[in-house]
Amino acid sequence: MIPYLLAAVGGYLIGQSRKQDVFADGGMIFKKGERVLLKDGGGQRIATIVQDGYDSKNRVRVRPEGFPMDLSIPMEEKYSDDKRLYIIRKMADGGRVRTNSIEVRQRVKQHILDSVYDYNENRFDNFDDAAQFLADEFERVADDEYNMRRFPNNQKRFEDYLRGIPFNFEYYNDDIRDFLNGLGINPKNKEYSPEEMWNLYSYLIWREVVPKYRKKFEDGGMTDLEKYHNENGPYITEMELDDFLEKSVDGYKKEDFDYVAHKMGYEYDEDSDQYYKLK
Repeated sequence: MIPYLLAAVGGYLIGQSRKQDVFADGGMIFKKGERVLLKDGGGQRIATIVQDGYDSKNRVRVRPEGFPMDLSIPMEEKYSDDKRLYIIRKMADGGRVRTNSIEVRQRVKQHILDSVYDYNENRFDNFDDAAQFLADEFERVADDEYNMRRFPNNQKRFEDYLRGIPFNFEYYNDDIRDFLNGLGINPKNKEYSPEEMWNLYSYLIWREVVPKYRKKFEDGGMTDLEKYHNENGPYITEMELDDFLEKSVDGYKKEDFDYVAHKMGYEYDEDSDQYYKLK
């Protein structure tokens, strides 16, 4: 995204006479120190307002994250000549973007698309194909009996897989920190341990991949299980689940329990000593 800002920078460096504390269309008022979400070419970027108000060309003075200088950015799409660089909205919660926000999920999906490549080292044209390839590779590499015993939790096993440096995902702690902070989820730049950063980084990626990973084994094989959960809630004992799997999954054997259970979206809950069905 920086290349587009660099290409556009010439017309956005010079500020005009300012309208201090004036409400823009829609009732927005721009105050120094507040944070805004920018449309930046094909993506989005967080920026901090460096001057109150907006200028005579309806532009707000901001400092985009990861950019070395202040720019004057159109305060709405209608004031942008090329419709590629403008303020989308002001940020709530002191500028903090929530991890489940649309903009965070879109940027994580783009990160996956930018990082995953096929066996010929060619990148994919769309997110769905990239996510499916990543899910398939994760299963191929990490879903052996030994790993299932080490990491029965799917997300933890996926984190261990990422630490093996697959594809072009981030590996160094500083790079992971910069990626997470670049999402706007840590506006105060609070310091986190490498373990905490790895856990969040892997979770954000796993959340977008898990629908491709979780599949039903047999058509109609989940009917009894779905009925059970509708009547009893998401928890089920290992014995009950094993009994259902034996009836529902063709060729199921007791020694396959951990593998099949996790493939069908069950996570073990230590507190209850039961399996929990993920939605």
